[in-house]
Amino acid sequence: MKEQIRDKAGLIILCLTLTAIAVLPFFYLGEVRGGGCCGGAMPVTHDGAMHLNQMQGFWRGLTSGRIYPRWDDLTHSGFGAPLTSFYPPGVYYLTSLLFAFLRDWQRVQISVNLILFALSGFVVYLYARQRMGGVSSLLVMAIYIIAPYHLLNLYQRGALAEQSGFIWMPLILLFADRLMEISPALLNKKTMLNMAGLSACFGAWLWTHPPTAYQMVLVFGLALLIYSGAAALMRKPDEPNIRGLMSIIVALVFGTLPAAAYFYPAIFERNLVNSDDIEISWPYHASYVFDYDQKIYDRINDRFFVRIDRIWALNLAILLLAGLVVYLFRHRLKSESLKRGAWIWFLAGGLATFLMTRPSSFIGRLIPGIESGVFSWRMLTITSMTSALLAGLCFEISRKSMEKESGSIRLAGFVASIVIMAGTLVAGYQLVAQPTYRVEAFRPRPDHFNFATLPKEVPRVVPTIERASLISGKGIVGVEIWQPEYRKIVVNMESIGQLQIRTSYFAGWAAMIDGQISQIRTGNLNEILINAPVGSHVIELNFKTTPVRMAGNILSCASIGFLIIFVLFVKRRDR
Repeated sequence: MKEQIRDKAGLIILCLTLTAIAVLPFFYLGEVRGGGCCGGAMPVTHDGAMHLNQMQGFWRGLTSGRIYPRWDDLTHSGFGAPLTSFYPPGVYYLTSLLFAFLRDWQRVQISVNLILFALSGFVVYLYARQRMGGVSSLLVMAIYIIAPYHLLNLYQRGALAEQSGFIWMPLILLFADRLMEISPALLNKKTMLNMAGLSACFGAWLWTHPPTAYQMVLVFGLALLIYSGAAALMRKPDEPNIRGLMSIIVALVFGTLPAAAYFYPAIFERNLVNSDDIEISWPYHASYVFDYDQKIYDRINDRFFVRIDRIWALNLAILLLAGLVVYLFRHRLKSESLKRGAWIWFLAGGLATFLMTRPSSFIGRLIPGIESGVFSWRMLTITSMTSALLAGLCFEISRKSMEKESGSIRLAGFVASIVIMAGTLVAGYQLVAQPTYRVEAFRPRPDHFNFATLPKEVPRVVPTIERASLISGKGIVGVEIWQPEYRKIVVNMESIGQLQIRTSYFAGWAAMIDGQISQIRTGNLNEILINAPVGSHVIELNFKTTPVRMAGNILSCASIGFLIIFVLFVKRRDR
């Protein structure tokens, strides 16, 4: 017992230490221009300002009493937008929880990244530990935490929501592997619990970043199907596990339901916003690595894309090196579970590597919805994990050979794993950390907005106007309550007039005058206009659900409740 406690404590300490080494320097590498030298501030990133605005807007919505805030009232010069109806809100629940205690957004950003990195290291250790020894799994954890693309997401992209994928991917694979390992009895206790775990993790990933979730399911799904088909042709015993495959599919389909409140409205109401702006501005098929023929991105002079290409090349080199070691010493892989894992990792790594290249475009154009990933190189999340797992596999071969006293195998596996670790460290420093040193310090940008989430009729540029004012008639206007999704305005009209409210109209906004439903009109800016009759009146605006959002809310609540009751029932059944 004491030894187990010591091992767990060592794991936690190592994971937290690696996380601190990976994360904390980022917040001190930037430099305030004209205000000193040698760093000391958080540097500017691609999405840092966007995420700060969105986490602050989400906090305002929560504190106004909304369980799922959908409307950001300050974005787009205060006209607002249904931002978190179309941008996944999952990570903002975490940032809001942290802000409730820390009361400082800088500390929130440090804390949330420490949490995301630490959890990613811990769960990938759990996944690797199913098939490897403790030391090999620790190596996987270390490489995964410091993987160059993992660091790039923080240091240069500021891709907060995408970082969560480094947590959900190993967890999904962990539960999926357990389902593939289970005996033919489909409805035993372990099967049901693992299906529930897989559904919950997939649903959580959809809440936080659906594009990478889709890429992961696509790549690992194809890898699993290829492996199962090959196993069937080779007539391997107990392969393919059809019931295991069906359990995974059912769990993933059910996993869309907990995220239905976000996921389904984001799909079925996307025609109400400028969702096509993403595909126009960042076309998926122009994002392939080393693609110098496309004209959208400058892959020669823009150092970010040079780094992306080099990280892709690094992961390819790791795939080839590990493949050579495993092929030469494949007879040392005695465990069927480890063999299956190795096949899946190589297949997934190879598929993801290929799908990030221009020659894969003829396949990519046949895959429905692949453009939702926005950037093909987001699959570096997948190759970062397979690289870490393959490094652990090489070390595991070395460890197994030590028991058999085979010097050449031990040396080859050990050297390969050390080379991968060293290459990861050097690439992380040269491609990510060093270029970030003394770059411009981060500054909040309240004027930043996401055009893709604006209602379609809203112009990109809008003037600065008052929250509520009369554009016709005579009277007095006063704003009593202004919350993200509710406004209460008092008017005292001397003559019939029209009230202009600084809120972009979108499906769900409803108006009432003195408790009676009133018609909403729109102006040239698609702002809300309401006819105000003579006299003193109370005008209210409330952002309500639409049928699609209501259906999504019901499905989310029902499925989450079902998962909780289901797990409790299964656990109690065998007591």
